[in-house]
Amino acid sequence: MLTNIYYSEAEAAEIARLFEIDEIESVVDFRERGNINQHTFLVSTGSADSPKCYLLQRINQLVFTKPENVMEAMLACINAQNSGLSTHPMPENEPWEAIELIPTRTGEPYLKHNDHHGITYWRLMVLIANCHTYKSLSEIPSREQQLKIAEQAGRGLALYLKLTESMDTTNLASPLPGYRDTNLYFNQFKSVIRNHRTPEEVKYLLPEDPEVLQSTEFHFYVALPEEEYRARIEDSEVNEFIELAIREQDYAMILARHMELGNIRKVAIHGDTKLDNFLFCNDTGLSKAMVDLDTIMPQTWLADWGDMVRSLVNVAGEKEEDLSKVTVDTEVYDAVLTGFLRA
Repeated sequence: MLTNIYYSEAEAAEIARLFEIDEIESVVDFRERGNINQHTFLVSTGSADSPKCYLLQRINQLVFTKPENVMEAMLACINAQNSGLSTHPMPENEPWEAIELIPTRTGEPYLKHNDHHGITYWRLMVLIANCHTYKSLSEIPSREQQLKIAEQAGRGLALYLKLTESMDTTNLASPLPGYRDTNLYFNQFKSVIRNHRTPEEVKYLLPEDPEVLQSTEFHFYVALPEEEYRARIEDSEVNEFIELAIREQDYAMILARHMELGNIRKVAIHGDTKLDNFLFCNDTGLSKAMVDLDTIMPQTWLADWGDMVRSLVNVAGEKEEDLSKVTVDTEVYDAVLTGFLRA
């Protein structure tokens, strides 16, 4: 398995030259990269008068252990969006763009590269121009603008789901085995609160699927020293939430249970619908695209909706340490709902 590795801008330029683009003018580290795929570079070609910009990104194989699955799902998603846009074009003043991948010089949609770091996987995407994103609504000082952006996020998710609803999920593999498996999460939770530390103790809770087992088994074991573990598990504030999770397990399993029964259909969800994966047009403020297509998987669209709402109604953002600022903003919820239903 690859460990954390580093690619310089010069090395990134050499990799970018393996894609079907014009002569490179510059390659610089892209500061707005996400939390997972840390190797992201802004590649510029052409003249100063007529530049073309791309994003070169290495898939983080410490997280995505099957990068081919990630890219196959991404390609299917892009094709579905383009097909939907050709069948039902958007109004001229309400643009929507799907990510565009640049092929390698040998015609492949992404690059499997072998160098002194080992085998790595890279993709080159056209930079979607004239747009911006936000880490959280708290960045926006105007309340009116906060609600407008929340509404546009709702609209953007609805458009994305409509454009991708034709995707066939039959052979769509999860890029993160065990991701969004509520029953698996509860089994891991039970193992930890029961202080399981050995294979013999955890075996009755482990998943049967070997791929899921390989990806998730270490989450079943308690690694803390006993004294520290006891201090945490017996903390009265923590205990309140442990009891809540145990008490509400049946409620938490509703979606998983009804998907298993076939009462809720599965679609190819985005899988990570936090605010900074929406792009907003600089001119109109409308949602323009969804990016970070690494977690596409068969699930219910309700998971995408719920994840977006969970992220947005906490206006303080997910990294806020002052818990008094972490609340459910019902006005934001209403704005998200309005944008979603209108679209």
